[in-house]
Amino acid sequence: MLVACGCSTSSSTGAGGSGSTSSSASTASASSTGGAPGCVEGPVIADNPACEACQNAHCCVTAANCVQNPDCLAVETCVQQTHSAGGCYKQHPGGTWDWSGLETCRKNQCAAECGIDPGACGNITPTPASCTAQVNQMCCDITSACGKNDACLALIYQCLDKNSCSTPSCVNTCEQAYPEGKTDFLALTDCWGTVPCL
Repeated sequence: MLVACGCSTSSSTGAGGSGSTSSSASTASASSTGGAPGCVEGPVIADNPACEACQNAHCCVTAANCVQNPDCLAVETCVQQTHSAGGCYKQHPGGTWDWSGLETCRKNQCAAECGIDPGACGNITPTPASCTAQVNQMCCDITSACGKNDACLALIYQCLDKNSCSTPSCVNTCEQAYPEGKTDFLALTDCWGTVPCL
């Protein structure tokens, strides 16, 4: 079972899994996922141009999804002002998964430039979280590969979690929307499937 959480929020997704999010959608459609967006500049980080440049260079898929979602931009602005994501998610729940995907990418690809703690083992946490140590011990390199793949993070956070995918057809739609992330995603789910506590 997967949870995509580079932050203080959690969900569980995966083929045959179920998601926990504010969305009530059980399947992802082309309109709800928007497909994989073209790379565009991400949210403005006015006080840290190096972070913004790194984000735009390495996280363009997750950043593009965030820019297309006003709630995600609201979360970004809120976090820049408060330096805490939890309250921002409560104020703008519709931006939770798009922002989480982008922030996880920044932690994996731009930690130094953004002045944030780097992601450990891809910064993708299982459900239950108590399995984190086992997952990291057995699957760290594989999970890290997904964490460093912008499209894999978009597939997990911004499609599976955002749409509360719980059916194979929903998972398949997300895999089709982010084909560049599919190989790393499938490797992750295969490895996590061998972890006894999941």
